[in-house]
Amino acid sequence: MTYEKEMKEIELELVNDEGSYAETFEGRWIISPGEEYKTPELYFDEECGGNIVPDSGKCCAVALKADGMLLFYVFHNNDSFDPLVVEYDSLEEVEKFVSDSSFIEEVRERLGL
Repeated sequence: MTYEKEMKEIELELVNDEGSYAETFEGRWIISPGEEYKTPELYFDEECGGNIVPDSGKCCAVALKADGMLLFYVFHNNDSFDPLVVEYDSLEEVEKFVSDSSFIEEVRERLGL
């Protein structure tokens, strides 16, 4: 698998009550959109406080931001919900919400931890 090693400007298209907008940040993809992670166990749901909710179409891409935060870009493979962004300050914080150990290990390996 390939992943980015250099920081660059990344732009995400998001949606809120007022419509669509772009969010831009400096970072690098760890798991990029296009090779996003899909598993029945990996679901973030903003309305459920970031807890795991079942939906096999949810996908997750992960970026390391220049400020050290981990950014999770969560979207549906058929656009059945608006994409969302969840940020964590450490992989240990992510482990509180994600029970899929293979996903955590993949991110850890790509981060060189």
